[in-house]
Amino acid sequence: MNTSSSRTALSRFVRICRSAAFGLVVVSVVAAPGPCSAQAVLLTVGPHGTYPTIQGALAGVNSSGINDVRIETGTYVENVAVSGATVFINGGELHFSGGWDPSFTIQTADPDITVIDGNAAGRCVGISLSTTINTIITLSNLTLTGGEDTTGGGLRFSTPGRVQLEVSDSVITNNTSTVTIGSPHGGGVYADVSGLGSSLTIRDTSIDHNLAWFNGSGGAVFGGGAYLKVEDLAPIVIERVDFTSNQIQADSEIRGAGLYLRVNDGAVGRVSDSRFVNNQAVSSATPNVSGTGLEVSAFGGAWVRLRRNTLYINNSQTGTGEQLDLRAYGTADLRAGDTVVAGGDEGVFAIAQDTATLDLTNLTVVDNAGEGLRFRVADPTPTASLYNSIIYGNSTDLLFTGLGTVTESHNLVGVDPVFVNPAGFNFRLSAGSTAENAGTNSPPAEVGDGDCDGGARVIDGTVDIGAYEGIDVLFSDGFALRTRRWGDVVGD
Repeated sequence: MNTSSSRTALSRFVRICRSAAFGLVVVSVVAAPGPCSAQAVLLTVGPHGTYPTIQGALAGVNSSGINDVRIETGTYVENVAVSGATVFINGGELHFSGGWDPSFTIQTADPDITVIDGNAAGRCVGISLSTTINTIITLSNLTLTGGEDTTGGGLRFSTPGRVQLEVSDSVITNNTSTVTIGSPHGGGVYADVSGLGSSLTIRDTSIDHNLAWFNGSGGAVFGGGAYLKVEDLAPIVIERVDFTSNQIQADSEIRGAGLYLRVNDGAVGRVSDSRFVNNQAVSSATPNVSGTGLEVSAFGGAWVRLRRNTLYINNSQTGTGEQLDLRAYGTADLRAGDTVVAGGDEGVFAIAQDTATLDLTNLTVVDNAGEGLRFRVADPTPTASLYNSIIYGNSTDLLFTGLGTVTESHNLVGVDPVFVNPAGFNFRLSAGSTAENAGTNSPPAEVGDGDCDGGARVIDGTVDIGAYEGIDVLFSDGFALRTRRWGDVVGD
């Protein structure tokens, strides 16, 4: 299905995911206040502002106050650096937002009209801070484009402690990470988050058409769209983010063409209500490809949850690669559910090792050219399960390998579940589907808090098998696949 015709078919499918509580407490980020706040400092950037550049506005930052940086509509050719060398902030807040008119009183909610252009001279925005008091930074209503660096061409965020970053309502596009020696990480975004009080949240954002590539031979490449690493109890949260048409180029090892997420040492990772569409691994050789859409590697006591995501037509141009790669090591707890994986080279690879827990619930894995789901339990001691899932129409639907066992039940494997319109990527259930009310409400990893559309997960008393709940009537004719906010057709 890796053809132009499949991408055209994809454009007839619509995904509507509504936000739902996930049961995870994370550090909240305070919204940027207005200029009337007693603690607020208003810093205006642009032709009609106090500062002509975003970098220049950092000179006016109140180190412990609330700093509201309003950026006038336009394009800013800059490589913005927020670091100890450029700004002192400790316990304060620093809010960057675009879309402001010349009076800086009216804001247009459109990230396309306020652009930070890195001009291939460095990354668009780099944030590297360590503070002793919890410090908040937000970026919103901005487009980051044209950046180029070894890590995080669009955005780089690193902190060993007490810095909370939220990126929202933004676009990170056409950025590059490249090296000739070493490993490029994160074409669009690179993050290394650790320590108490630190966090990263990305929501309602498009990460698209970014590139990570090794400009040499023999190098491993991670995260075409984004490379995110978190450890030491810190959380990373990804909500309603589109990873579209990102690319990795390498001739040896490719990891996470859309997103590579590494969660270490008791940290927390969550990816929900997000889409991975048409991300690609490209190589002149036959590389080791892991996660053409998304790879998650969880180590130590990591806690990871993947809910209500879709992965379509993510592929490798040379060789094969699974769209979703899930790896749980040590004592990690990794659970994925209410997710669709369709139309790629291969569907899902899942491995559990040591004493880790890896639970898969309410997946729909269909129409992949190779394997649907390969579940490997490397040792006798991990806890692994597969429940309430549809695996159908793949070259080989389901394989179990390794020394351990997978507890599995209430799955529909190799049986046509009667989807509404699989050619149009509508994998909701039609009337008469054998998957209706055929699951169990008590799988090892519990039933999710919403199906892939964000609606009720249990209707008529018993959960359906697969990512969607209920018989589809409203969507039976199909719709165009559009980005969640701006109406752009994906795949046309």
